Amino acid sequence: MQMSYQKRIRQVFDFLGYQWAPILVNFLHVIVVILGLFGTVQYKPRYVVLVCVFTSQHFL
Repeated sequence: MQMSYQKRIRQVFDFLGYQWAPILVNFLHVIVVILGLFGTVQYKPRYVVLVCVFTSQHFL
């Protein structure tokens, strides 16, 4: 039996539904690390504090 296009799309989104939060958090982490590196090189205390706060939440 052939599955309709809508059913296949629905199965893909149902499978990925649980994966969106970790993907977004990973993306956010990459952005914060880039900002932290930029803040360290340019000595922007606000960026360095942001990285320190964001990474400290992983250890709590």
